[in-house]
Amino acid sequence: MKTMTLMRYTIIDSETTVSFLAPGNVLKALAAACSAKPAPTSLLALLENANKYDSGLQQYVLSSLEIFDQHLVQPEIKMDSRLEADLRDVLDNLNFPDQPVSISGSAFAGYADLLNLQQNSNPQRLTAHPVLRVLDDVTRNESLQPISAGLVIFNLRARRIIQVQNSFGLLQRSDRGRYFENGIPSERLFFYRLPIDWSLVP
Repeated sequence: MKTMTLMRYTIIDSETTVSFLAPGNVLKALAAACSAKPAPTSLLALLENANKYDSGLQQYVLSSLEIFDQHLVQPEIKMDSRLEADLRDVLDNLNFPDQPVSISGSAFAGYADLLNLQQNSNPQRLTAHPVLRVLDDVTRNESLQPISAGLVIFNLRARRIIQVQNSFGLLQRSDRGRYFENGIPSERLFFYRLPIDWSLVP
C-alpha cells in the first residue's frame, strides 16, 4: 500500500501567518506558484497559483482555515450544516488512493480526511489542527514544528523560502514537478524557475 507523506507548510504574508499540513508533493506546486509573475503577495494568491498544479489544495486550506476561525470566534457553534455538506461533496469527489489516516504519522487518505480532522479538532484548543492561523506564542511554536517529512516556510513578504527540515526531497531553484489532478498524479509535468529576487535556504 502506497502512503502519502505529510509536510508542514507555513506561509507568511503581510497580514497573517498560516500553517497547514499537506502532502510532500505540494512543495513543488508552491515553489511553482512563487515563480509566477506577478509574484504572489498573499496566501490567497499563492494558493490560487498552486491550485493550477495540485487541484484540491486551495479548497482544503481555505475550508479548514474557515473552520479554525469559526472555532476561535464561536467555539460552541458548529459549522453551518449546509456549508459543511457542500464542502464535503466537493472534497469527496476528489479521488485519492486508499491510504491510512494519521495526522501524527506519515500517511493519510486525502484532503477530505484532513478536513475531517480539522472539523473534529477540539474547538477549545487552537493547536493540533491540520490548518491553523498563528495568533499567539503557542500557535507560532506549532507552526514551526516539523511533521513527518519536515517543515518549509514561505515568507511572501521577504520572497524567501526556508527549508527548515526536508526529508521529502530538497527543493531546487528550478525543477520539474508532476501535476496532481483530483489527488492523483498525472503524466503531465510542469517546470518552474524561481526569479532571482527569491531566496532559497538552504
